[in-house]
Amino acid sequence: LRQVGCQIILPTYANFATAANALVGSLETYVTDVEVGNDAVDSSAEAQAQWSDTMKLWQQAEVYQVGPSASLTDLEIAVGAQGIRDEIYSWPTVNPCGVDQDIVTDKYATDDFFDVRSSDRYGLDAAGYLLFYQDADNSCSIINSINSQGTWGEINNDSLKQKRALYAHEVATNVEDRAIELHNAWKQDGGNFIADFANAGQVGSSYATLKEALNDLSDALFYIEKDVKDFKLAKPAGIQGCSKVSCPDDVEAPFSRVSRDNIIANLEAAQMLFMGAGDEGVGFDDFLRDQDPSDLADAMSTSLAATIQAAQDMDSTLYEAASSVTEEECEAGNDPICHTYYTLKGFTDDLKTRFVEVLDLELPVEASGDTD
Repeated sequence: LRQVGCQIILPTYANFATAANALVGSLETYVTDVEVGNDAVDSSAEAQAQWSDTMKLWQQAEVYQVGPSASLTDLEIAVGAQGIRDEIYSWPTVNPCGVDQDIVTDKYATDDFFDVRSSDRYGLDAAGYLLFYQDADNSCSIINSINSQGTWGEINNDSLKQKRALYAHEVATNVEDRAIELHNAWKQDGGNFIADFANAGQVGSSYATLKEALNDLSDALFYIEKDVKDFKLAKPAGIQGCSKVSCPDDVEAPFSRVSRDNIIANLEAAQMLFMGAGDEGVGFDDFLRDQDPSDLADAMSTSLAATIQAAQDMDSTLYEAASSVTEEECEAGNDPICHTYYTLKGFTDDLKTRFVEVLDLELPVEASGDTD
């Protein structure tokens, strides 16, 4: 636990906080360009690139939802949960129409914005929409008041560009604040959750037992099963949760088109958690080998590596891959997105069964009864 906390989780949060600061800086340049009337092509592209870099780092942290990052709305709340993750990134709960409504009213510029609005109107998901969606229309229905009453149509193109830039900057500033808050919550000279985690089961730790901390870490790894396999891959591929052949519009990042990169970052983070950081790092695979003489650790490691390779071999965006899916190719596992899904399923099937059985851990409540 100490190695995971010190060598994996803390450095990830530190790197994300640094990237979030750079995102704010790039948006300050972009806002200035827009406000003085420059074409802002270069500064817009730089802000988009920095957002993508920041998102990639956050996608690693998505797999480490332990302690302060963990949700306060889960059926079973993790030890030390503060819900900071949802303040940074609310996906799969997103609300582009809500963002557009706040563009009309300039609500994002008010002092109480982050207090009164739900997190699906801010965070990295909202910032991505504001930066990458540059059409003159909005994401609300024609009966929504901003359309039916004509208030959206009253915004000219220059004003819309400026509003989106200012909104994105406000959101990014809050993301940086939350990134610092999360990093500080773990740091030894801050909230020192690292001590709680590393000393689980000892006097003074919030964890009553070592197993309780291992369970929370195992639960975090299940992000790969539910969020990556079922939401990020199966739904756009049409395997489940989609009533058509495929649902490309349901990819995680429909505006920035970085869904494939997000998945690769998720898988690589899971691989580090499973196998440890560096050649000498301790991971779940070491626990498995201590408890189980079979080839389970090797089988899971191989499946995870093969899934990463499958995602990397996708020669298009996930949106494009989902758009070209056919039932026959998907069922045969030949389609790139479906091949990635079924390869990952080999890992997650073991995760839900033999992994928790061998290590005597509990399935997350959200995964109980999942028979896919």
